[in-house]
Amino acid sequence: MASMRKSYFLSPSWSLEPTEVILGSVIANLNRPHDALSAESLPSAIDTNIHTGEERSCSGTAKTSKKWSIGLFSTFVHAITLGGEVSYSSTSRAVVKYSCDSMETRRFTPSPAYITKAADNSPVKTHLKTGGLGAKAFVITGVKTAQGVILTTTQETEQDTKVEIGADIPVAQLSLGPKVKYKPETYQTHTRTIVGPVVFAFEVEKLCVKRKGQATSKEFVDGAMLGQKDNAEYIIELVKPNLDEDELEDFGMETHSGIEDETGEECWITIPSTS
Repeated sequence: MASMRKSYFLSPSWSLEPTEVILGSVIANLNRPHDALSAESLPSAIDTNIHTGEERSCSGTAKTSKKWSIGLFSTFVHAITLGGEVSYSSTSRAVVKYSCDSMETRRFTPSPAYITKAADNSPVKTHLKTGGLGAKAFVITGVKTAQGVILTTTQETEQDTKVEIGADIPVAQLSLGPKVKYKPETYQTHTRTIVGPVVFAFEVEKLCVKRKGQATSKEFVDGAMLGQKDNAEYIIELVKPNLDEDELEDFGMETHSGIEDETGEECWITIPSTS
């Protein structure tokens, strides 16, 4: 049986508000979920229930490491805060203690009728037609938000210091007294409060242009064949949200296994690539 894990993409920053990442909108770039390709009116056509997850608080710690955190929110803190806003080298360490008052998830399952409307939305259809075979767009089907976030970042840096005790005698090229080298540690602590709500992760379903007849592949098709026919040659099909290796490379991303903070369920987390 195919995995039922949900798949999430991390928001690119702490600054995105729920009014910018719109449930039901269509985007072309997964690194810019706030840059809607579809018309503003499209989300009003959602014809299935919008489910709202239970709000929960959370707290934890993220550290500088080559390994990503397991939790979805802690992975976001790691990727955005430690990956970008904290400057560190191999001789320094950083730890972020975080907490948030509440999290909320809103998601919906798009109906065939909604996918048809999304694919036929003028700017979306133009984008897919212009891109030709293999062109893609993404319907935002889930949005995770957090509010009342407090981040306390502690950065520890080692600095080499050389201390010489004694006297040099130039004529004899002698040195009297010990020479000591030590590494003092410097700590810097910074606390940041983000009132929010801010979007920290989102879900998508992928629209892809395929040649007629390819849509029978159960490996790629999510449900029945959906979408519009264009000159009886190509179709716009709804496929699984997970990206293949080429798509991950195109967007500069990589996917890791993780855990949803609210439910504790396993999920896939797609994050900016570290390579």
